[in-house]
Amino acid sequence: MLSEVMKDSPVSEYLKPKRKVVTTNPAVKKAYRKGYLQKQETFTREECEAMIEFAINQHNRNAGQISMVLGFIFMALFADGLFRVLGLIPPFMGLDVNIIQDVVDAIKDEVVKQL
Repeated sequence: MLSEVMKDSPVSEYLKPKRKVVTTNPAVKKAYRKGYLQKQETFTREECEAMIEFAINQHNRNAGQISMVLGFIFMALFADGLFRVLGLIPPFMGLDVNIIQDVVDAIKDEVVKQL
């Protein structure tokens, strides 16, 4: 029953995503040129494997780029915090996290006690 309803229903262009395929593999290009909602057309095993390989490579490339950007941001924030703690960068919004003077004072007290 559902197949009869689907067969008679009109097909919208919104269900067919417009994909830009950036590859030189002819199997992937052929697979992406086929219509998605046409009933008689199917993908061959080679086309399916080529499409899966293309999708995995695209995912890995995008994930690598996102990881590089996040890594750069976290490394910059870490360096900023480290330099503020060491006193190489002035305090931000009156929040002083410099510990160098406290360490110097503690060492002076220990040296005075030893003498």
